[in-house]
Amino acid sequence: MKVIHGIVAVLLIGLAYCVRVDTLLVIALLTTAVLTLLTLIPSLREVFIRGFALINTIFMFFYFYRFFSAVPVLHHQWYAEIEYFPIWIVLIGAFASMHVLADNSCCLKRELEDPVQLTIPRFWASSR
Repeated sequence: MKVIHGIVAVLLIGLAYCVRVDTLLVIALLTTAVLTLLTLIPSLREVFIRGFALINTIFMFFYFYRFFSAVPVLHHQWYAEIEYFPIWIVLIGAFASMHVLADNSCCLKRELEDPVQLTIPRFWASSR
């Protein structure tokens, strides 16, 4: 899962470079990439995860708003033309945000307990 999140973050950074003319979309894509990279941190407090999930939800709605506001001007083969590439990027950002939000919600659902640290005496005793 961590590899997928790393790939998604690199993809979002690359897509932000592709649409560098649209400043608002670049900021949204880079913020989503940072939120994706923050999911790689193994143990975060629940408050931070909730905050990241809230920010990610706002950006997900932003991406879908951008897509659905462009839908009336699209024709039946918009997906095959290069001039609508920013619309594809908006869709990729929206689905990447959904993926990160799902990971955040899974982290919020986990049981919060102190992890048992593996120490040498415990390992030695349990291996006998």
